Amino acid sequence: MKIKTLIIISLLLCVYLIFGGMTLDSEQFKLVILEIRLPALIAAILTGALLAIAGAILQIFFSNQLIGPDIIGVSSGSSLALAIYFYLGEVFIFSYSGISASISALIGSMFIMAILLFFSKRLSGSQVLILGVLISYLSSSLISLLIFLSPALQVKSYFTWLNGSFGNLAFDQLVVFLILGLALFSAMFTFTKRLELISLGEKTATALGVDFRLLRFQLLLYISLCISFVTYFVGPVGFVGIVSSFVALKVFGYRSMKEHLLLCALSGSLICLISLLIAKLFPVLPSNSNILLGFISGPIIFYMFGNKNKLYE
Repeated sequence: MKIKTLIIISLLLCVYLIFGGMTLDSEQFKLVILEIRLPALIAAILTGALLAIAGAILQIFFSNQLIGPDIIGVSSGSSLALAIYFYLGEVFIFSYSGISASISALIGSMFIMAILLFFSKRLSGSQVLILGVLISYLSSSLISLLIFLSPALQVKSYFTWLNGSFGNLAFDQLVVFLILGLALFSAMFTFTKRLELISLGEKTATALGVDFRLLRFQLLLYISLCISFVTYFVGPVGFVGIVSSFVALKVFGYRSMKEHLLLCALSGSLICLISLLIAKLFPVLPSNSNILLGFISGPIIFYMFGNKNKLYE
């Protein structure tokens, strides 16, 4: 019943975000709906789903519900790699390529994930979290340095990109993002059974036949792909990967890994849709996704500190 209610709420929210305030005889109906609202809606849904799944897998893998792609520096690593790519493009005056930019973001996120996985064997869960925060701060400092060194005309676009936005995708970019997002979402189902065993502990999973090294590499690649594509198309979106799993567990409980990841994706998409709704209802507020998502997710994160879910104990 709760799941059906959440789906209905999400669908009604989508309808309002697309058609709210529009009249069928409006001259700009096609322009506003097809070129502004619908792309932003699709980008928000995909971003929320991919980041929520990546965050849930990270939390299960590290057995820590406070770990997320942005907290442990994975998103920052992807952002830093892209910032370096854009800066080098300005310095050496070469044309940007979507493929090369995506590869840069992927390399950045995979590099940070590899560092965290390397130290995860030697550090406790809280120490890994602290290490990730330090990496995130270091990456943010380097990005700020690149912004300082960039031409004045590029600074505003850098800041806009760093705060994330669902409404800056061209139609061809949206199509590519949609195809890649659906492919990654489908690939999630290949991990559900093994993640179910991983949640019982590494030793137990290994005893039951899980190739832990292979799974770790596959998860590293999968999470990095999710984060790098979101970072490239939308910007470094924060908070969603942390709170979505907690919301899904708190509202629906835990039945199976497959259902949990699906509910995480739905919760993440709904959180991003709510940020779009706030931007629509209050036009005076900034439309940057990170700013609005911070207002939505902040109270949830504070609540998380005093409430542990059984999945991460």
